[in-house]
Amino acid sequence: MAGAIVLIAALFVATLNNEALYAVLGQVWRQAFFGVGLSPRDSAAMVSQVSGQVTNTARDAPAVLIYGALYVGTCLALLWLVLPAASQRRLALTFYGGATLLFVVLLGAGQLGSSVLLQLSSQLIHFIVSPLPVIGLVPLLRWYLPHKQPF
Repeated sequence: MAGAIVLIAALFVATLNNEALYAVLGQVWRQAFFGVGLSPRDSAAMVSQVSGQVTNTARDAPAVLIYGALYVGTCLALLWLVLPAASQRRLALTFYGGATLLFVVLLGAGQLGSSVLLQLSSQLIHFIVSPLPVIGLVPLLRWYLPHKQPF
């Protein structure tokens, strides 16, 4: 129970301070590039256009990817703690995997020139990297697949 409370607090803080986290993560990846002798400006110019289309704000795509991976990882860890049955956990992973795959397909198709698909991919990633899937999945999976055994 304490672990779930800590993860909920972490999601809450990350959601309220996401701009500051993007700035910190952007600085971290730039320093990592400098550390291995690469120029992050070249890659930033290439990926900021895609990042701007997805996030509606020009941000460093590596920072967005790192933030998204950490946020979704925290959501999955929380789901792991509050969903006791393996079948519930599999469905949660399938949901996140399917949503991520759909995002990649929409983004790729949108890059071919469809602003509607880019907008859909943007809305989908904003949904994935939010607490809404957890808020919906926990009661839905506990109701749909009540656990009979702890694991």
